[in-house]
Amino acid sequence: MRPDPYRTGSQGLACCMGQGASGGPWLLAGGGVYAVTSFTYRGLAGLVWAPALGATARALYDAVQRVAVPAESVRRR
Repeated sequence: MRPDPYRTGSQGLACCMGQGASGGPWLLAGGGVYAVTSFTYRGLAGLVWAPALGATARALYDAVQRVAVPAESVRRR
């Protein structure tokens, strides 16, 4: 991985994908998601960039898991 040359805190990963790669997860070897592909920079071909997901993202995920969804609000197809 490479640090962002514009110092946004994001990380760069060598990748031949471009448009349409956004939203793809960067998976950890032991399970979990490290980051989600978010953008590219013009002039830096072969790299995709993503901010690392940290404690705030984990807290949000955990909170959403505890929310009960009433069965009648789920659409049936």
